[in-house]
Amino acid sequence: MTLEEIGQKLREEKLTPGKLSELRMKLAGAYQFIASRLDDILMTKPQEWLYLRDQSKSVAEADRKWELTDNGKLEVIYRNQLKTCDRMMSAIKTRLEIMHGEARNQY
Repeated sequence: MTLEEIGQKLREEKLTPGKLSELRMKLAGAYQFIASRLDDILMTKPQEWLYLRDQSKSVAEADRKWELTDNGKLEVIYRNQLKTCDRMMSAIKTRLEIMHGEARNQY
């Protein structure tokens, strides 16, 4: 299940606590997978970035050149996907806490 599909479910369906916890587990798995792929990129970045820095007039120019590389583009995508996972997991946690309070008649 993709992040988009999980987001779609969160927007359109009235989910039970069990389903919400399943989605949260899937998001945690996706987060781990994306983070490991980002780690692979970050392992190669210093060497590639230094080469780009030698070819650039400034650090900012080297950063822009890095972002134009395939790994640079993937880094931006992965970082955004990690933020998305994090925010959806947080929203699910909040919803589960509210459901827990409602079940105990505290809301």
